[in-house]
Amino acid sequence: STDLSNTSNITLNDATQTLTNKTLTSPTINAATVTGAVTFAGDVNFDSGTLFVDESTDRVGIGTTAPDTTLEVKAAIPKIRINDSDTANHITDIQGAGADLQIRLDPNAADTSGSFRLFITQDEKFTVRPTGRVGIGASAPDAMLEIVNNTVSDDTLLLTTTEASSTASPTINLKRNSSSIADADYMGRIKFTGENDADQEITYAKITGKIQDASDGSEDGLLEFANIKAGSQTITARLRSDSLQLLNGTSLSVAGDAT
Repeated sequence: STDLSNTSNITLNDATQTLTNKTLTSPTINAATVTGAVTFAGDVNFDSGTLFVDESTDRVGIGTTAPDTTLEVKAAIPKIRINDSDTANHITDIQGAGADLQIRLDPNAADTSGSFRLFITQDEKFTVRPTGRVGIGASAPDAMLEIVNNTVSDDTLLLTTTEASSTASPTINLKRNSSSIADADYMGRIKFTGENDADQEITYAKITGKIQDASDGSEDGLLEFANIKAGSQTITARLRSDSLQLLNGTSLSVAGDAT
């Protein structure tokens, strides 16, 4: 029942002191155990900016007493750690490093099986596996990048440019950087894969770039076309730098005259 309103400095020397329904204006509290609800009127500063609450802007700062947004974490390398208490060492760090934003799954390398997964309305939309494989619409991608599109009307991949010159664009570049390049080496390939009536995956056709001549200054390249033919992969044509070859029983059919 003591009136503390006109007391400028109070030292509580006993091991335990209880203040009930008291108003402390601009207090400095070195150590305290609080039981029940506490209402602060004005800014609250814990440990000189370790945790700061700006009453006038409803902002919280960690490591700063001048937060510029609802929650600001400030440090040389600001980090937020998410620690799953169900299993030891299941940790994810979200941190800033210079101009970078880093999301680090398993920063201690305690469990390398975790994946980065993005969900929207309960559906998994984006996945990065620990192997480095990326899935868009695929939770277990079978390639370094797998895109699953279950909407027939949508393009699976659309590359757009607003560049207005006569230069070709957009450009898809398939590059093989080999240290032992040689004639007849295969380069990039486009495969057309589907299923047969036994639900087996079949590559029905493919177009492959190939080195015809790797000699410096006199390089030649070709495109090779292959098809499934009577159940077997068969090279059916080569468009060389000097000729068009129709191979393995492939004929030429022309509607009209050919010269």
